[in-house]
Amino acid sequence: GKGSEGRRECRGQSAMEELTETIAHLELPDAVKAEAYALLLKLLRNIVSNPSEAKYRTIKRTNATIKAKLFLDGAPEGILFEDVIRHCGFNEVGETFVYPMSAAASALEPFCDTFEGILVSLNHEPQQQSQQQPQVSVERPKFQNIVPAQKTLRAQAELKSHNEQMAQIRAEKRKQFEGPASPGSMSPKASGTLAPPPDNVGPRSESSNSISGKSDSSAPSKGGKTAFDFKKRIDTAEAIKKSNDELSALRAQQRARFSNFQNDPNRYDAPQYQQPPSSIPPQSGNASGSSGISKFFNTLFGGGSSSSGGGGG
Repeated sequence: GKGSEGRRECRGQSAMEELTETIAHLELPDAVKAEAYALLLKLLRNIVSNPSEAKYRTIKRTNATIKAKLFLDGAPEGILFEDVIRHCGFNEVGETFVYPMSAAASALEPFCDTFEGILVSLNHEPQQQSQQQPQVSVERPKFQNIVPAQKTLRAQAELKSHNEQMAQIRAEKRKQFEGPASPGSMSPKASGTLAPPPDNVGPRSESSNSISGKSDSSAPSKGGKTAFDFKKRIDTAEAIKKSNDELSALRAQQRARFSNFQNDPNRYDAPQYQQPPSSIPPQSGNASGSSGISKFFNTLFGGGSSSSGGGGG
């Protein structure tokens, strides 16, 4: 009984070793051999894990995956893998290989160990792959993050340099704009000598100094009015306003004097109206011939005129 079963297992193991040794010398890539042994290991483990399930005990030739990976399409390599299946205890029934329900599932465990050892020798152990892959994925981002960091530092340095240059240009333009406000800065233009243009200003300074020998009022700069122009405009406006105010006050005074003259009933007999201005020369002839209107105008405007002479009519 048990002795005969043990001898059959030993003979099966010995025959299996011969088959696997023959397969090892086939001119096939190790990856192809590993896929074939991984498939055989999966089929046997299904039976060991589910000994009472009949569906796991049947291997179909017509299955596309089994047919391709075990070369069951008539290729010479397929004959060797068919012998491997038979030596595991499967019976060939038509287009299938069947592991009998009467056979113990535990009898397949030694073959599982053999296939696992072959996969380890072919470096096709799934657990080893799962351990090696995370190491590559962890190291890769460390190298990729170096380049963006360098680019960021370089961009910050360039931005800082650009800002410093722009600040220097603004300061030079501000000096150029505020320069004409002082008398000393206006002397080159007034004397007809052009000052050298400042750096990094562009064509603006050239256009503003294109006409020599003229003051700022006759040749204003293209960039805008200077402080001197604004001051000159303010002085002119104040002078005009002052003149208008004086003229308005004089007119108001004249209107007041005329109104007082019209409202005075004794305007013709009042001493201040009868007294001739000091600037009127003595009249010849009839002094009383001057009309009241002539006296009024003489008194109103404070001086004599050619029309205030005697004989007014």
